[in-house]
Amino acid sequence: MQDLGTQRVTFLPQCEPSEAVGYQLASDLLLVPPGGESFLQATIPSKLATALAPGKPVLLAADGDVVNLLESAGAGLACSPGRHPSRQRLAGLTR
Repeated sequence: MQDLGTQRVTFLPQCEPSEAVGYQLASDLLLVPPGGESFLQATIPSKLATALAPGKPVLLAADGDVVNLLESAGAGLACSPGRHPSRQRLAGLTR
């Protein structure tokens, strides 16, 4: 794994939505992983709406129109699934 200059990254197991809200509010950055289906490039994943709700920056692993939506709103950044953003872009999200 490449060092992206982060101090701590914690991945939590699946939990109830009511419990997830507290974790999201305590987070500096929220990750929306790829959906895995090519047709999702033309849709907006519901996971994105859930991640945007707390007002935290979002790192989205996706391609397609949803990338423009996220970045034009200034709500985070996206990278193609299987790739990662540069250290500078990632660091800029949590400042």
